[in-house]
Amino acid sequence: MLKLYTNIFGKLYYGILAMCAMGIFSEKIFAEKIVFDFYQAPIEIEVNELQYFELQTPINESNIGIYYENLERSNYWNVLYQLLAYKNQLILNDWLYYRLINDTAEQIYKEKADKYKVLFAWYMLAKSGYSVQINYSDDKLFLSVYSLQKIYDLPIKEYKEGWLVEISHYGEPLKSPYLATTRLNLNISNFGSPFDFNLTQLPNLPKSVERVSLQFTCFGEMHKVDVDINRTMVQLMYAYPEGGLDAHTNVPMSEETEESLMTYFREMLSNYDTPTAVRCLLSFTRQSFEYRSDSSLYRIANVSFTPEETLYYQFSDCEDRSILFASLVRELLGLPVILVEFDGHAGVGVALENPVGEAIYFQGIAYTYCDPTSSDDSLPLGAFPKNVSHASYKVLLP
Repeated sequence: MLKLYTNIFGKLYYGILAMCAMGIFSEKIFAEKIVFDFYQAPIEIEVNELQYFELQTPINESNIGIYYENLERSNYWNVLYQLLAYKNQLILNDWLYYRLINDTAEQIYKEKADKYKVLFAWYMLAKSGYSVQINYSDDKLFLSVYSLQKIYDLPIKEYKEGWLVEISHYGEPLKSPYLATTRLNLNISNFGSPFDFNLTQLPNLPKSVERVSLQFTCFGEMHKVDVDINRTMVQLMYAYPEGGLDAHTNVPMSEETEESLMTYFREMLSNYDTPTAVRCLLSFTRQSFEYRSDSSLYRIANVSFTPEETLYYQFSDCEDRSILFASLVRELLGLPVILVEFDGHAGVGVALENPVGEAIYFQGIAYTYCDPTSSDDSLPLGAFPKNVSHASYKVLLP
C-alpha cells in the first residue's frame, strides 16, 4: 500500500512540474469587467474567470506555441465575442478595431509587460479572421498584419501581393523590425483576410462639434463660411497610419462638416458655370489657410490631412489642400478628378468638358491642372507653378 501511494504521489509531483513548465498554472484576473472610453464611447468588457498565463523564457517558437495552446483552453473567446459586437455596433474599420483590441489589452494587462498585450492583439485579430504574423527578438514581440495597401509611417515588408505592416509599435520612431528578428512559424490564420486600412465609412462614435470660421475672396467678393467640425474625427485621424494622398481623399467628412460646408457652397456656386465654380473653389483652398510644410511643423515629411482635418487646422500644405480641393470638386460639381504628385509638390487634375491650358491625359481623359496652393491666388486654371512646369509627375486616382 505504501508503494502504491508513493507511485501515485510521485506521478502527481512530476505532473505538477510538467504543467508548471507548460505554463498551465495561471493567475486569475479578478476584475469582473473592465470599463474605459474609446474615443468617448463607453466600453465594458466582461473578463470574469479570465486567466493570465505566464510566457516562459526565452521567447521562442516553442514557448509562444505553449502560450497559444493555453489561450485556446481559456475563455478568451468570450472577450472576442464582445469585441466583435463593439466592432459592429460602433462601425469600426480594421484599424479602429485593432485600436479597440489594443486599448482592451492595456486595461487587462496594465501591470504586465508589453509582450502580453502584443500576444493578446495577435490572438484576437487572428481569431477575428485577419492574416497576422508575430516576429520576436530577445524579449520583444512585433505584430504585423498582411495588407494590400502600402503604409508610409509604419515598418513594412513586401509580401505576396501586398505588404506586412508592423502595427504593434505605432507611434514609435520608424524602423524595420524584420532585419533583426525571427519570424514565428506558428500560423494560426492560414486563410485570414487582408487588413484594410481604408476609412470609407464614418464610425458611430460620440460627437464633439467645434465651429471654425474661414474667409476668402472670390472674384472680388469677400466670403465667410462657418464650418462645424467633428473633433472626434480629428482626434481619430491624429493617430491614424499614413496611407497616401489617394487614401485620405476618400475619407468622408462628418455629417456636421458636410452639412455646414456643402450647404454654403451649393448656394454660392449655383449661379456659376463649371469653370468659374472650379476657380472659386481654388480661391477657397488657397486663401483660407496658412501654409506650413510638414517638416517645419512636425519634423517629419509627408503628413497628409483628410478634408476635415485641413478645414480644422490653421496650417496646411500642398498635399492637404489638394486632397480637400479634389474632395470638394468631386462632391459639389460631380467632376472626375486625379491627384498629381510631383517631387515636393502636389496638385489636382479636373476633367472639365473643355480642357484649359496644357491638359494632363490619363486613361483617355483630358484633365485640367489646378493648383490649390498658389500663395497669391493669381495662378489661372490650367497653369502650372514655375517650379514644376517641366517636372515629371505621378498620377493618383482617388
